[in-house]
Amino acid sequence: MLSYKIVRLRGIHSDNYIKKLYRTNPNLKYQSYQMQHDVFTKENITYPTGFSASMNKLGNESYEIYYDCEILQKQWAKENALHYDHNNWQTEIILAQLRSLQPDVLFFQDIYSMPPEIRTNIKVLVPSIKLKVIHKGYPGETRDLSDGDILSVSSPILFYRYKELRPHLIYHSFDDSILTQLNNQQYIPIQKPIDFSFFGNVRPLERRYWMIRKLLELTNIHVWGYEPAIKEKINLNRKLTIKKVLRSNVKKILMILNDTGISTLKSVNFVPKKLKTLIQEVDDSLKEHNKEINYRLDTDYPVNKTLKEIYPDRCHEPVYGIEYHNLLHNSGIVFNMHSSAAKNTVDNMKMFEITGVGSCLITDTGSNMQDIFEPDKEVVTYSSVDEALEKVNYLLDHPDEAQQIAKAGQARTLRDHTIMNRCEQIDEVIKKHLA
Repeated sequence: MLSYKIVRLRGIHSDNYIKKLYRTNPNLKYQSYQMQHDVFTKENITYPTGFSASMNKLGNESYEIYYDCEILQKQWAKENALHYDHNNWQTEIILAQLRSLQPDVLFFQDIYSMPPEIRTNIKVLVPSIKLKVIHKGYPGETRDLSDGDILSVSSPILFYRYKELRPHLIYHSFDDSILTQLNNQQYIPIQKPIDFSFFGNVRPLERRYWMIRKLLELTNIHVWGYEPAIKEKINLNRKLTIKKVLRSNVKKILMILNDTGISTLKSVNFVPKKLKTLIQEVDDSLKEHNKEINYRLDTDYPVNKTLKEIYPDRCHEPVYGIEYHNLLHNSGIVFNMHSSAAKNTVDNMKMFEITGVGSCLITDTGSNMQDIFEPDKEVVTYSSVDEALEKVNYLLDHPDEAQQIAKAGQARTLRDHTIMNRCEQIDEVIKKHLA
């Protein structure tokens, strides 16, 4: 088979953003399914929207389904006279869309679009599907993904964790069509450039929280992102936190591991020996990628207020889509720090988005950094809070050097890390399986 029909299931993952889009476009909900779909595509929310355009350029027929946008999906159902159970609208509409499109390949951009039992039996439910591709990017993923014909991962952690499934390491990417949109003046309302910024979630107890808190204290950084409310004084004693959760709710163990690190759990004397042995086996299997980096962060601060309450002028609500890319584009230097689950690796989408729009990226480093960018030439790296502060201050004092690094980083991303680059990799894998 030289070409194929592919459908990608992808989510918006933000009810607030969906509501905002319909609120700012009050007539949108009365428009056709295709017109609403086009608006979401142009917004460039979450994953690169150039996936289908790239797949089409490669000679395939590609479609996207925004499965968690209720208004959009129910408009499709209305136009196609589909009667569905309102308690199960998401799954029933998706299945009807797939039966209508009859794809050869179903691409799960994430696995939240349908229940596991439906995903497992999707080829029976939609007989046209010959190949099921599952993609995972978040390195903390531990669920069963063995039902996929192809597993694509964006993290070395996942590559080793799921090695028995023979996954393909395909990193995240940048949709370079965004640059055309950013050149349109209507997307540039910012009166003056932002010297130093950060975009992302900031949750207490995570290492990223302590890093951002220190940067807010010692630099002029502006932060855009989600931060949970402080409902009660957070217990900063890691061992007591783990002990409390183990006693009350075993299902939270993995979440605490991501926040506090495997090494902490191994040091707690009440953990059963078998559990410690299992943890050690997982730890060893990931080899150098699982080494935890000591950023020398001070975590003794009280957490009685949110960062927004402490720094109201420099902590802002999260932004999405083209607004997010526009703020990146207008930021001279953008800070990045991976989640604790990434351990000693780098893999997140922000690296490609920040460099792609032409800003200078300063990011934590990892064992695979050389595979993606050249440190301190295409991006600036750090491995401790002191090194991060030293390099940030240097870049702020030497804007010409920051701009030079930004240009080199953008050139690398536009050469090696676009959505077309990744689709070429995926296309090659799919065609081998379909041959």
